[in-house]
Order: sequence, then C-alpha cells, then structure tokens
Amino acid sequence: MNYDDQFTGRRIYHLQQEIRDREDDLALKKAELTEKRAQVHDLVLVTNAMQSNINMLKGLLMQTNEAVFGNDEALALEHASDSGQQAPSRSPMEMLRPQFKGMQLGDIVELVLDNSQQPLTITEIGRIIYDSNDKEEFARARNSLSAELRSGATKTPARWIKKGRSAYAPITFQAGVEAEVELSQKVEGGDAHAS
Repeated sequence: MNYDDQFTGRRIYHLQQEIRDREDDLALKKAELTEKRAQVHDLVLVTNAMQSNINMLKGLLMQTNEAVFGNDEALALEHASDSGQQAPSRSPMEMLRPQFKGMQLGDIVELVLDNSQQPLTITEIGRIIYDSNDKEEFARARNSLSAELRSGATKTPARWIKKGRSAYAPITFQAGVEAEVELSQKVEGGDAHAS
C-alpha cells in the first residue's frame, strides 16, 4: 500500500467517523426536539386550560358585579378589564362626590343619614357619597366607610345607630320610631277603652 492509499484510507476513516459523530449529534438533537415539542404541547394545554379558567372567572366576576352593582358598573368593569389599563389608585377621600369635598367622613355620613330618615346599608351610603371608577375603588371606599360607621355607632355619644347586620340610621330615627310606638300604644289603649 502506498502513501497515497494510506492517506486516502485515513481520510475516509476520519470522514466516516465524522459522519457517525454528526449522525449521533443529529439523533440527540432530534430526541431533544421531540422532548421540547412535547413540553411545548403540554404548555399549550396548560395555557389553554388557564385561559379557559380566566374566562370562566371573568364571567363569574361580571355576574357577581351585575348582581351587586347593576348593569352599568358591570359594563364599566368589563371594559376596564378588557383594556388592561390600570387607573391610578385614588384614596376614598379623593372619590368623594363634589358636594362632600372638604368635609369629614363622619359629618358626611351624619348628613346623609339625617336626610334619608331611614336605615341605609353601607353600600347605599357608599353609592351616595362616593364616585368610584370601578369595583376595586368602591370596595376600598366601602371598607373605609364601614370602619367609620362602626366607630360612629359605638362611640359615646353615638352619632347614629346600627340597624340589623349592615344598616345604619340617624339617631332621630330611633326617637321617631319610639314616638310612633308610644302613639300606637296610646291609640290602641284608647280604642280598647272606647269599646
């Protein structure tokens, strides 16, 4: 065997070895690709399931919001969540309607209750005094209002009275109810003597 044949033989051997190495690399890359495709497929399934879950939760949120706040606010919440924009966070005092700006929360509550002359729930009072942009803002404002209402009903002297689970009424409401009961008892007692 001459030198050229030996050189050619070695060259062929090295090329065959390089082909085998590259084939092994290719087989390894194909296996990795198959594994990654399976992972991507699994991630797509998980993502689709999460998106379905999100859509279901949005639907439940809209139904709850509609039931609690009515149609207009539900549509506003849906629009805000679809746009993905976050409004800057406002404090409850910044959400007050213009006629209440500059007043203390306790004074506002007392005024609203005195004007209503009937028990109002926290939500009803909140809707009267706050101009909130969305459900989250209203919830923050309502929490602040709830604390003020509890405080005003329990301090001495009380600024208003608690009626039931989450309703409050002006102090004059209690006096009016007691006067009506007393009058009713007198009338019933008078009717009994007349017959």
